[in-house]
Amino acid sequence: MSHQAIANELNVLLASERRSLLRHIDEAKPYVDAKTHGAWKKIHVIIKEDRHHDARLSALIDQLNLREDPGVFQQDVGHFHYMTIDRLLAEIIEDKQTQLAAYKRAIRLADREPGISGDLQTLLDENLDEMQQLQMIKSELEAFD
Repeated sequence: MSHQAIANELNVLLASERRSLLRHIDEAKPYVDAKTHGAWKKIHVIIKEDRHHDARLSALIDQLNLREDPGVFQQDVGHFHYMTIDRLLAEIIEDKQTQLAAYKRAIRLADREPGISGDLQTLLDENLDEMQQLQMIKSELEAFD
């Protein structure tokens, strides 16, 4: 395992957690109507659970004595203030899929670091569970139409 490769991938994960669409919509508060109110409540629970991931990734970076480099903030998130949940869900799911792929890459890179790969696997499992919940919410909204 290259320390630089795992450092890069952990920082990709850190950035993806800190700048996830779930994080942005929590702060942006998208448009919610009667149809999407229940979905928003469920998504908000996922957001609360998701908030701890970046701190755990930061701890893994510290454990390996690596430098944290989460990159720059995205400037194009302002339009999420006015989007509806049913419209945002496809983008949230796509964002989560990108994040899941990054977790899988990081686990492959960290295969010789038992403590690290185990922690990454736990985070991956939690994100997989979030993905399943998001897909279920999307299906429920589609069935509501």
